[in-house]
Amino acid sequence: IIGVKSFLIQVNHQYPDFKLKMDTFICEIIDGILKLNEHIDYKWLSVQELSDLDWAAADLPIVEKLSLN
Repeated sequence: IIGVKSFLIQVNHQYPDFKLKMDTFICEIIDGILKLNEHIDYKWLSVQELSDLDWAAADLPIVEKLSLN
């Protein structure tokens, strides 16, 4: 079970062949384990470690916002 704590940021990004509108939220695991439906892997990182990954262009504003908090 996931609990939404707060809204983080909305990202609007234009890729060469499609436009993406993505709402992001700060969440917490309340009970159980995560089951991925769209991705093959996940990794728990500290805010300081976020810049170590190769993010998609649309993810960069989210990483920046998290780094400022």
